[in-house]
Amino acid sequence: MENECTWMVGLDFYSSDQLTGDAVFDLLETLGNYAPSAACEPGSTQGSVTLRVIDVEPTGAIRQAHHLLEQALGMTLQLYSVEATEWHEASRRLAEPTYPPVVSNAEIARMAHVSRQRVGQLTRSHTFPKPVIETEHTKLYRKDAVERWLETRQTKPGRPLASSVEEAKAPALSDYATEPVIRVAPALDQESTDAQQSAEACL
Repeated sequence: MENECTWMVGLDFYSSDQLTGDAVFDLLETLGNYAPSAACEPGSTQGSVTLRVIDVEPTGAIRQAHHLLEQALGMTLQLYSVEATEWHEASRRLAEPTYPPVVSNAEIARMAHVSRQRVGQLTRSHTFPKPVIETEHTKLYRKDAVERWLETRQTKPGRPLASSVEEAKAPALSDYATEPVIRVAPALDQESTDAQQSAEACL
């Protein structure tokens, strides 16, 4: 049929009877051609199932998925939430990372234009976002939380990065006087005076 589309249909439902582990297993096996996934707690009358179905419109896809689900479970289901998404869009969403971007101390230093030592001080602040991943060797923070904190913080900026500080140049030899300077302690006797005169005669 023309204009048919593949849909990913999610159904949240209440069942007329309690769900058992065997019933959920049979459901997944029976609807294997529809790429099923289920979240149902045994002994409960509430569950969620996602199916892949083909239909022209999303409403038709939802009706079809509802009918398939009731047949597979052999009981009446009352839907309280439904969603139908075109398959390629659903696949794109599934491919997106489910965890937000995170940053390390080195990346925070670049974001804040401060040294890593200063980042260590900032992260110890009670207002700084808590790490979302912490291992023996590193801590990672949500990037968006760090960005918001940097935008709103009222503290003074930290020490600039080493690359932004112009290093002082060592004085060149030409900067020194070309003629040596001889300093002699005040003469205490004639020998000291004679020694100073001899040194000056050598220049």
